[in-house]
Amino acid sequence: MRIRSIKPEFWRSDDVASLDVFDRLLFIGLWSYVDDSGIGLDQDVAIAADLFAADLSCNPHDTLMHIAGGMQHIAERGCIVRWTVDDPGEKYDGKHLFKIVHWARHQPIARPSQGHKYPKPPAHCMTPSCTLQETPVHGTGEQGNRGTGEQGKTPPTPSAADDQAALVPIATTAVADAPARPKATRTGTRIPDGWEPERSDANLHVESGFNAQWLTEQLDAFRDYWAGCAGAKGRKADWDATWRNWIRRSGSQRRTNGRRAPDWDRMAADLRGGTA
Repeated sequence: MRIRSIKPEFWRSDDVASLDVFDRLLFIGLWSYVDDSGIGLDQDVAIAADLFAADLSCNPHDTLMHIAGGMQHIAERGCIVRWTVDDPGEKYDGKHLFKIVHWARHQPIARPSQGHKYPKPPAHCMTPSCTLQETPVHGTGEQGNRGTGEQGKTPPTPSAADDQAALVPIATTAVADAPARPKATRTGTRIPDGWEPERSDANLHVESGFNAQWLTEQLDAFRDYWAGCAGAKGRKADWDATWRNWIRRSGSQRRTNGRRAPDWDRMAADLRGGTA
């Protein structure tokens, strides 16, 4: 992640104004996400992890859907271009990348990072695109991760090659034949409101031998406990399996200790260490 500057002309651009509020925020966030060449990994999970980490933790499915839709909208307006690397000799072969259009105009960078460099877009994907209609603003160049020591310095003038490349970014439609990006693997869901265990053979077998009142009390405690767990601790891939483990442990404590209340925290720690 890098420190970038936003010029006033950004907000008056017709192309930016055509995006909804979330997509504008996403577009601005991409400026910090990309490298010093304006190129970044076109992967929804990676973008979310850098720009919307809290949202990804609380609601991964909706967050990834919003980012996927936003990237599509931004590309349709010609503000970014997307492609898939097709070069067996390149270490990024098969990776999906994107580049921010007119990057040299948005962010003149005096000292580009010498870290990893993504490959440039292929020439055969070039097509005309939009412009943000920006005007030069002095003293707002790239700050980078090196602090503010470079602020106020005169940024380098973009070369003719940079200007030409900015006028011919990649069209989104040009990569229609690229392989579809795999969907993000979900790590589980939070317990739904009013969750009820299925009346499956596995659940009924575990619940047999316990009276209805005790099972009702356990279900209330089960819902309350997991609804109160924050972050990844409160997500499970299989709530019915988690319920069965809960009943096994709670029932074992009940038979051993009589009517003594179960140790919920210990039970939850055991469950987190299991596969449920």
